[in-house]
Amino acid sequence: MSDAAAPALLAQIKKRIKTLAAQGQMLRVLEWKAADAAARHQFHQDRVVRVRSEQRAMLLLYGYLRGKPYLSIEPVAQPGYRNNAFLQFTHAQFYLEKRGIEVPDGLLTVHDCTRWAPPLWMQQEKEA
Repeated sequence: MSDAAAPALLAQIKKRIKTLAAQGQMLRVLEWKAADAAARHQFHQDRVVRVRSEQRAMLLLYGYLRGKPYLSIEPVAQPGYRNNAFLQFTHAQFYLEKRGIEVPDGLLTVHDCTRWAPPLWMQQEKEA
């Protein structure tokens, strides 16, 4: 990843995280105001399943690309959550590509995600 592309990608991920936070708040208000149980349940499921999982994936990816240790991002995560970091990154890549944000090939590898090592472009910046 080039030096110029890294800040742009981080900015787009950060914008998406903030958008998802606003969507979650809006869905919570709609959930409270819903007249019938079916609509309330639909708003709740949308907020809890879709928005929350995408936001977590984006937050993990954002922290990872900034070189943050996993335990500083999710200090009290359940053990099962810690084992699915690569799955979350795959979801994050899918969400970004679905919204037209280009993700460079080789940005995330299974090795990087399972060991939570900084990506190669970040290691090169630190060496320089």
